[in-house]
Amino acid sequence: MQHISCLRFFKLRHYLTAAQIDKLRNQSRLQEVILSLPRFKIASGIRLESPLEAMGMCDAFSKERADFSGITDAKPLFIDFALQKAWVDVDEEGSVAAASTITGTTHGRHTNATVFNANHPFLFLIRHNPSGTILFLGRVTNPLK
Repeated sequence: MQHISCLRFFKLRHYLTAAQIDKLRNQSRLQEVILSLPRFKIASGIRLESPLEAMGMCDAFSKERADFSGITDAKPLFIDFALQKAWVDVDEEGSVAAASTITGTTHGRHTNATVFNANHPFLFLIRHNPSGTILFLGRVTNPLK
């Protein structure tokens, strides 16, 4: 990943597409790492009305055109808003993201392990390995706070 290290940190968001992450993962090799991460919590909320309407889901947001007769007789029934909230919480015990829990254990310090201390800005991602789907992608800009 040396070619990434020369990129400016703020430009990484344009470089790290799902395909590029897969490519980097396929080119990398497994190695033991002693990882020091700060505790951090990140939360986000995204309004989904515009993206859903851009994908063609317009009638559901219209009081006049919404048709939910297949699930209820209540009228007028329409979607007033759509909001996605997500969070990631990382501490000594592991990480929790939304409803998924991932834990890590350590068995002592190994002399041949690479040491990585995340005491500087870094990106993180949580990926569903079987499908390759990136579930969370985030940035910690000041890990010492």
